[in-house]
Amino acid sequence: MRQETLQKLMDRKHVSAIESAELLGDLVNGAISFRGSDFRGTIKRQHRCLQSELFLLACNILEALAENHDSDFTDARNEYECKKARELVNLMD
Repeated sequence: MRQETLQKLMDRKHVSAIESAELLGDLVNGAISFRGSDFRGTIKRQHRCLQSELFLLACNILEALAENHDSDFTDARNEYECKKARELVNLMD
């Protein structure tokens, strides 16, 4: 995602689920500056309701990866993560 497109999305009050997923992908792919320790520290200080929403987002991500595991949509690059996601989702059920 190009930087100007990213800025336009961030300036809007509402971003679709697809756009949000693409932003998240860009975040971890390096298009957006990202340091895990800074991210974790900031999440811990977010409003409690936002922390709840972020947890639900994390659960949705785990469920998506678990579905990849179930449908064999894996290879050496994501096999471990999808397998662990399936194990975690099973624990949460």
